[in-house]
Amino acid sequence: MANYTHTQLENLLSEAISAVRSEALAAILNSGLFVAVFLVLGVFLYKNRNSIRSWLHDAWEKRPEKKLWVYFFTSIPIILLLLFNSVAILLGIEKL
Repeated sequence: MANYTHTQLENLLSEAISAVRSEALAAILNSGLFVAVFLVLGVFLYKNRNSIRSWLHDAWEKRPEKKLWVYFFTSIPIILLLLFNSVAILLGIEKL
């Protein structure tokens, strides 16, 4: 009897899905997935908030010195990378 009910439920679900237009179903599934991911992420962050806070504090204490950041962002490869990325962004802008 349990298999029969399970089969009926599967048939009902497949009929309901096929009855809904594909665009509406995609929107519903995308919205549901979006909400589910943020709920899971929120629960994870809430349950681990103390260890995350401790990790962030330790990372802040171990941050690189200011001169290392200046050296990194004024190096030729990084300047070229930022320049090429900026050009790519500007070329990708289209009029609406």
